[in-house]
Amino acid sequence: LDVLFTDELARREAALGTGVRANAIHPGPAATLSVRYELPSRYKQRLGMSAAQLDEQARRLGLRTADEAAVGAEWLAPPTRP
Repeated sequence: LDVLFTDELARREAALGTGVRANAIHPGPAATLSVRYELPSRYKQRLGMSAAQLDEQARRLGLRTADEAAVGAEWLAPPTRP
């Protein structure tokens, strides 16, 4: 859905000639707090874990950590202007 929205926004902005770009990025499978909705029992387990334990669990499950998942969005974001 985000890709469709982004594509339509890019099309509209191009038609208006605003110079605004629209981008979407998917971080891939990542261990984030969204697990609270998908697996409530896993979420409760994760509440008592340290950051290092959470990262290790993500790696064992073949998931990216939240920091690793954020890299694409950080790359896509424009530099901060003063």
